[in-house]
Amino acid sequence: MHRVVVFLLAMTASSVTQAKERTFELTYGAELDVPEEASRIQMWIPYPSRSENQDVRLIGLESSVPTKIYQEYAYRNSMLFLSISVAELEQIRVEMKFRVTRRERVEKDFIQLEDAEGYVESSARQWLRGDSLHLVDAARLDRAIALTEDLDLVSEKARVLYDEAVVAEELELPEALFIGMAREVGIPAKFSLGFELPDTRGKGGIDGYRFFGEFYLSGYGWVPVDPAAARRKPERLDYFFGAHDENRIVITEGRDIELNPRQQGDPLTFFIYPYAEADGAIVEDIRSHVSFEDLGEAP
Repeated sequence: MHRVVVFLLAMTASSVTQAKERTFELTYGAELDVPEEASRIQMWIPYPSRSENQDVRLIGLESSVPTKIYQEYAYRNSMLFLSISVAELEQIRVEMKFRVTRRERVEKDFIQLEDAEGYVESSARQWLRGDSLHLVDAARLDRAIALTEDLDLVSEKARVLYDEAVVAEELELPEALFIGMAREVGIPAKFSLGFELPDTRGKGGIDGYRFFGEFYLSGYGWVPVDPAAARRKPERLDYFFGAHDENRIVITEGRDIELNPRQQGDPLTFFIYPYAEADGAIVEDIRSHVSFEDLGEAP
Protein backbone atom coordinates (compact mmCIF):
# COMPACT_ATOMS: atom_id res chain seq x y z
CA MET A 1 0.00 0.00 0.00
CA HIS A 2 2.84 2.35 0.93
CA ARG A 3 4.56 1.79 -2.41
CA VAL A 4 1.32 2.54 -4.27
CA VAL A 5 0.98 5.89 -2.46
CA VAL A 6 4.60 6.77 -3.21
CA PHE A 7 4.10 5.84 -6.87
CA LEU A 8 0.99 8.04 -7.13
CA LEU A 9 2.78 10.96 -5.48
CA ALA A 10 5.67 10.57 -7.89
CA MET A 11 3.28 10.58 -10.84
CA THR A 12 1.61 13.74 -9.52
CA ALA A 13 4.91 15.53 -9.02
CA SER A 14 6.19 14.58 -12.47
CA SER A 15 2.97 15.81 -14.09
CA VAL A 16 3.41 19.34 -12.70
CA THR A 17 5.31 21.47 -15.19
CA GLN A 18 7.88 23.71 -13.59
CA ALA A 19 7.27 27.37 -14.42
CA LYS A 20 10.07 28.81 -16.51
CA GLU A 21 12.08 31.72 -15.16
CA ARG A 22 14.29 34.36 -16.67
CA THR A 23 16.73 36.50 -14.69
CA PHE A 24 18.17 39.60 -16.29
CA GLU A 25 19.45 43.08 -15.63
CA LEU A 26 17.21 45.87 -16.88
CA THR A 27 18.58 49.37 -17.50
CA TYR A 28 16.16 52.28 -17.83
CA GLY A 29 17.53 55.76 -18.47
CA ALA A 30 16.16 59.23 -19.18
CA GLU A 31 17.74 62.51 -20.29
CA LEU A 32 16.18 65.96 -20.48
CA ASP A 33 17.67 69.20 -21.76
CA VAL A 34 16.41 72.01 -19.53
CA PRO A 35 14.28 74.45 -21.59
CA GLU A 36 15.51 78.02 -21.74
CA GLU A 37 14.08 80.30 -19.05
CA ALA A 38 12.66 77.34 -17.07
CA SER A 39 12.95 77.76 -13.31
CA ARG A 40 11.69 74.37 -12.01
CA ILE A 41 11.61 70.91 -13.58
CA GLN A 42 9.51 68.00 -12.35
CA MET A 43 9.95 64.56 -13.87
CA TRP A 44 8.28 61.20 -13.27
CA ILE A 45 9.92 57.96 -14.46
CA PRO A 46 8.09 54.57 -14.37
CA TYR A 47 9.52 52.25 -11.72
CA PRO A 48 8.74 48.51 -12.01
CA SER A 49 7.23 46.85 -8.96
CA ARG A 50 7.38 43.36 -7.52
CA SER A 51 4.49 40.96 -8.06
CA GLU A 52 3.73 37.27 -7.71
CA ASN A 53 5.34 36.62 -11.09
CA GLN A 54 8.07 39.23 -11.00
CA ASP A 55 10.88 39.93 -8.55
CA VAL A 56 12.48 43.36 -8.97
CA ARG A 57 15.46 44.74 -7.06
CA LEU A 58 17.12 48.10 -7.66
CA ILE A 59 20.88 47.53 -7.96
CA GLY A 60 22.01 50.89 -9.24
CA LEU A 61 20.83 54.48 -9.51
CA GLU A 62 22.74 57.33 -11.09
CA SER A 63 21.09 60.73 -11.09
CA SER A 64 22.34 64.27 -11.54
CA VAL A 65 19.63 65.46 -9.10
CA PRO A 66 17.95 64.10 -5.93
CA THR A 67 15.05 61.66 -6.48
CA LYS A 68 12.28 59.96 -4.48
CA ILE A 69 9.99 56.98 -5.11
CA TYR A 70 6.22 57.49 -5.00
CA GLN A 71 3.13 55.42 -5.81
CA GLU A 72 -0.03 56.70 -7.49
CA TYR A 73 -3.39 55.88 -5.96
CA ALA A 74 -5.60 54.34 -8.65
CA TYR A 75 -3.43 51.45 -9.85
CA ARG A 76 -0.56 51.56 -7.34
CA ASN A 77 2.02 52.16 -10.07
CA SER A 78 5.41 53.23 -8.71
CA MET A 79 7.56 56.03 -10.09
CA LEU A 80 10.84 57.79 -9.54
CA PHE A 81 10.16 61.50 -9.02
CA LEU A 82 12.35 64.59 -9.04
CA SER A 83 11.57 68.25 -8.55
CA ILE A 84 14.39 70.76 -8.73
CA SER A 85 15.19 74.40 -9.34
CA VAL A 86 17.19 74.57 -12.55
CA ALA A 87 18.48 78.14 -12.61
CA GLU A 88 22.01 76.97 -13.52
CA LEU A 89 21.27 73.44 -14.75
CA GLU A 90 21.42 72.54 -18.44
CA GLN A 91 20.59 68.84 -18.40
CA ILE A 92 19.03 66.19 -16.15
CA ARG A 93 20.18 62.57 -16.42
CA VAL A 94 18.81 59.56 -14.57
CA GLU A 95 19.65 55.88 -15.03
CA MET A 96 18.24 52.97 -13.03
CA LYS A 97 19.44 49.36 -13.06
CA PHE A 98 17.30 46.50 -11.80
CA ARG A 99 17.86 42.81 -11.28
CA VAL A 100 14.67 41.12 -12.46
CA THR A 101 13.45 37.54 -12.24
CA ARG A 102 10.36 37.00 -14.32
CA ARG A 103 8.35 33.80 -13.96
CA GLU A 104 6.13 32.21 -16.57
CA ARG A 105 2.46 32.47 -15.63
CA VAL A 106 0.39 29.53 -16.88
CA GLU A 107 -3.22 29.06 -15.76
CA LYS A 108 -5.19 26.36 -17.52
CA ASP A 109 -7.65 25.12 -14.89
CA PHE A 110 -9.90 28.19 -14.98
CA ILE A 111 -12.47 26.63 -17.32
CA GLN A 112 -13.28 23.89 -14.81
CA LEU A 113 -13.38 26.37 -11.90
CA GLU A 114 -15.59 29.04 -13.45
CA ASP A 115 -18.65 29.96 -11.38
CA ALA A 116 -21.26 30.91 -13.97
CA GLU A 117 -23.45 32.52 -11.29
CA GLY A 118 -20.55 34.00 -9.39
CA TYR A 119 -20.00 37.45 -7.99
CA VAL A 120 -17.73 39.94 -9.74
CA GLU A 121 -15.55 41.72 -7.20
CA SER A 122 -15.74 45.51 -7.07
CA SER A 123 -12.03 45.72 -7.88
CA ALA A 124 -12.75 43.84 -11.11
CA ARG A 125 -15.87 45.84 -12.02
CA GLN A 126 -13.77 48.97 -12.50
CA TRP A 127 -12.25 47.23 -15.51
CA LEU A 128 -15.60 47.27 -17.29
CA ARG A 129 -15.41 51.03 -17.74
CA GLY A 130 -14.17 52.68 -20.90
CA ASP A 131 -11.19 55.02 -20.99
CA SER A 132 -9.77 57.81 -23.10
CA LEU A 133 -7.92 55.53 -25.53
CA HIS A 134 -10.82 53.70 -27.17
CA LEU A 135 -9.36 51.78 -30.11
CA VAL A 136 -12.31 49.58 -31.04
CA ASP A 137 -14.82 50.87 -33.57
CA ALA A 138 -18.57 50.27 -33.59
CA ALA A 139 -18.33 47.49 -36.17
CA ARG A 140 -15.94 45.53 -33.96
CA LEU A 141 -18.15 45.99 -30.93
CA ASP A 142 -21.13 44.70 -32.90
CA ARG A 143 -18.96 41.78 -33.97
CA ALA A 144 -18.18 40.99 -30.34
CA ILE A 145 -21.87 40.82 -29.49
CA ALA A 146 -22.61 38.61 -32.49
CA LEU A 147 -19.79 36.21 -31.62
CA THR A 148 -20.86 35.74 -28.01
CA GLU A 149 -24.64 36.14 -27.89
CA ASP A 150 -25.30 32.38 -27.99
CA LEU A 151 -22.64 31.50 -25.42
CA ASP A 152 -23.30 31.18 -21.70
CA LEU A 153 -19.90 30.84 -20.04
CA VAL A 154 -17.49 33.75 -19.74
CA SER A 155 -14.57 31.47 -20.56
CA GLU A 156 -16.25 30.52 -23.85
CA LYS A 157 -16.93 34.15 -24.74
CA ALA A 158 -13.36 35.13 -23.87
CA ARG A 159 -11.98 32.40 -26.09
CA VAL A 160 -13.89 33.42 -29.22
CA LEU A 161 -12.93 37.07 -28.64
CA TYR A 162 -9.30 36.05 -28.16
CA ASP A 163 -9.38 34.10 -31.44
CA GLU A 164 -10.96 37.10 -33.17
CA ALA A 165 -8.24 39.44 -31.87
CA VAL A 166 -5.52 37.09 -33.08
CA VAL A 167 -6.76 36.99 -36.68
CA ALA A 168 -7.85 40.66 -36.96
CA GLU A 169 -4.61 41.63 -38.69
CA GLU A 170 -5.69 45.12 -39.65
CA LEU A 171 -5.51 46.22 -36.01
CA GLU A 172 -2.00 46.84 -34.69
CA LEU A 173 -2.94 46.24 -31.05
CA PRO A 174 -4.75 42.91 -30.67
CA GLU A 175 -4.76 43.29 -26.87
CA ALA A 176 -6.70 46.55 -27.22
CA LEU A 177 -9.19 44.80 -29.49
CA PHE A 178 -9.62 41.91 -27.06
CA ILE A 179 -10.06 44.22 -24.07
CA GLY A 180 -12.54 46.50 -25.87
CA MET A 181 -14.67 43.60 -27.12
CA ALA A 182 -14.58 41.81 -23.76
CA ARG A 183 -15.81 44.89 -21.91
CA GLU A 184 -18.54 45.37 -24.50
CA VAL A 185 -20.04 41.98 -23.61
CA GLY A 186 -19.67 42.45 -19.84
CA ILE A 187 -16.31 40.77 -19.19
CA PRO A 188 -13.91 42.79 -17.02
CA ALA A 189 -10.64 43.06 -18.92
CA LYS A 190 -7.45 44.88 -18.01
CA PHE A 191 -3.96 45.35 -19.32
CA SER A 192 -0.48 46.09 -18.11
CA LEU A 193 2.34 47.70 -20.03
CA GLY A 194 5.94 46.64 -20.20
CA PHE A 195 8.73 45.45 -22.40
CA GLU A 196 9.16 42.17 -24.24
CA LEU A 197 12.50 40.41 -24.41
CA PRO A 198 13.60 38.25 -27.35
CA ASP A 199 13.23 34.51 -26.83
CA THR A 200 16.97 33.94 -27.21
CA ARG A 201 19.16 34.85 -24.24
CA GLY A 202 21.70 37.61 -24.57
CA LYS A 203 21.70 41.38 -24.25
CA GLY A 204 20.64 44.43 -26.23
CA GLY A 205 18.33 47.41 -26.47
CA ILE A 206 14.56 47.19 -26.24
CA ASP A 207 12.55 49.25 -28.72
CA GLY A 208 8.89 49.92 -28.04
CA TYR A 209 6.53 48.70 -25.37
CA ARG A 210 3.89 45.96 -25.20
CA PHE A 211 0.41 45.54 -23.75
CA PHE A 212 -0.32 42.36 -21.79
CA GLY A 213 -3.99 41.45 -21.33
CA GLU A 214 -6.11 39.68 -18.70
CA PHE A 215 -9.81 38.95 -18.23
CA TYR A 216 -11.77 38.27 -15.06
CA LEU A 217 -13.59 35.00 -14.40
CA SER A 218 -16.01 34.63 -11.47
CA GLY A 219 -14.97 31.86 -9.13
CA TYR A 220 -11.40 32.02 -10.36
CA GLY A 221 -9.95 35.51 -10.78
CA TRP A 222 -7.75 37.03 -13.47
CA VAL A 223 -6.69 34.97 -16.49
CA PRO A 224 -3.72 36.06 -18.65
CA VAL A 225 -4.02 36.27 -22.45
CA ASP A 226 -1.58 37.40 -25.13
CA PRO A 227 -3.19 37.57 -28.58
CA ALA A 228 -0.25 39.55 -29.99
CA ALA A 229 2.18 36.76 -29.15
CA ALA A 230 -0.27 34.19 -30.52
CA ARG A 231 -0.47 36.15 -33.77
CA ARG A 232 3.30 35.94 -34.19
CA LYS A 233 3.43 32.30 -33.05
CA PRO A 234 0.24 30.63 -34.28
CA GLU A 235 1.51 27.23 -33.17
CA ARG A 236 1.13 28.51 -29.57
CA LEU A 237 -2.41 29.81 -29.99
CA ASP A 238 -3.80 27.64 -27.19
CA TYR A 239 -0.85 28.32 -24.89
CA PHE A 240 -1.30 32.10 -24.87
CA PHE A 241 -4.98 31.79 -23.93
CA GLY A 242 -4.24 31.47 -20.23
CA ALA A 243 -0.53 32.23 -20.17
CA HIS A 244 2.13 34.92 -20.18
CA ASP A 245 5.62 33.57 -20.84
CA GLU A 246 8.73 34.64 -18.96
CA ASN A 247 10.14 36.80 -21.74
CA ARG A 248 8.76 40.11 -20.50
CA ILE A 249 8.71 42.63 -17.68
CA VAL A 250 5.62 44.51 -16.52
CA ILE A 251 6.21 48.18 -15.69
CA THR A 252 2.76 49.73 -15.05
CA GLU A 253 -0.94 49.11 -15.61
CA GLY A 254 -4.03 51.16 -16.39
CA ARG A 255 -4.91 54.27 -18.36
CA ASP A 256 -5.83 57.88 -17.59
CA ILE A 257 -3.20 58.02 -14.86
CA GLU A 258 -2.82 60.79 -12.33
CA LEU A 259 0.77 60.71 -11.15
CA ASN A 260 2.00 61.24 -7.61
CA PRO A 261 2.73 64.07 -6.94
CA ARG A 262 -0.10 65.09 -9.29
CA GLN A 263 1.03 66.53 -12.63
CA GLN A 264 -0.50 69.82 -13.78
CA GLY A 265 -1.24 68.40 -17.22
CA ASP A 266 -4.06 66.02 -18.12
CA PRO A 267 -4.06 62.39 -16.90
CA LEU A 268 -1.65 60.27 -18.91
CA THR A 269 -3.18 57.91 -21.45
CA PHE A 270 -0.70 55.37 -20.10
CA PHE A 271 2.61 55.51 -18.25
CA ILE A 272 5.55 53.65 -19.75
CA TYR A 273 7.97 56.44 -20.68
CA PRO A 274 9.20 59.42 -18.61
CA TYR A 275 6.98 62.47 -18.24
CA ALA A 276 8.19 65.96 -17.30
CA GLU A 277 6.91 69.49 -16.76
CA ALA A 278 8.81 72.77 -16.74
CA ASP A 279 6.99 75.32 -14.58
CA GLY A 280 3.80 73.33 -15.15
CA ALA A 281 4.14 73.07 -18.95
CA ILE A 282 4.71 69.66 -20.56
CA VAL A 283 8.27 68.98 -21.75
CA GLU A 284 8.13 67.08 -25.02
CA ASP A 285 11.81 66.35 -25.65
CA ILE A 286 12.74 63.60 -23.20
CA ARG A 287 15.16 60.94 -24.40
CA SER A 288 14.87 57.49 -22.86
CA HIS A 289 16.62 54.17 -23.35
CA VAL A 290 15.85 50.65 -22.17
CA SER A 291 18.18 47.65 -22.42
CA PHE A 292 18.59 44.20 -20.91
CA GLU A 293 21.30 41.66 -20.23
CA ASP A 294 20.50 38.09 -19.27
CA LEU A 295 22.16 36.72 -16.14
CA GLY A 296 23.10 33.09 -15.61
CA GLU A 297 23.12 30.29 -18.11
CA ALA A 298 20.64 29.98 -20.96
CA PRO A 299 17.98 27.27 -20.40
